[in-house]
Amino acid sequence: MSAPRFPLGGLLIILTCQFLGLGIVAVSGLPIPGTVVGMLIFFAYLQWRKPGDDAGSVRAAEGLLANMQLFFIPPGVGILAHVALLRAEWVAAVGGLFAGWAAAHVVTAVVAVLMLRLLRRKPREEPAR
Repeated sequence: MSAPRFPLGGLLIILTCQFLGLGIVAVSGLPIPGTVVGMLIFFAYLQWRKPGDDAGSVRAAEGLLANMQLFFIPPGVGILAHVALLRAEWVAAVGGLFAGWAAAHVVTAVVAVLMLRLLRRKPREEPAR
């Protein structure tokens, strides 16, 4: 039994897609984050190549997802670095967090209600000729 290989080639594909997205946004001035454009490029790549579960790009993505909690360390450090500012502006911070939470719930509820109405709508009958 051999040790599993690190999917370096797959990680290179993911990073290349991300940098392509960043470059496209920088050159074109699109109002979309470059990482989102890179994610769409990676999605298109996956649809085009249709890699199997053992492909390097899929294994690299699974490895990144398995260690997702590590991506939250920089924001945590930023919060600790600016704790004095948060103490001074805690009302605005809590208000902003609550407003974002409430807006997300309202939008989700509205979309759910609209989808339920759309799915429950009976098909129109065509008039007799």
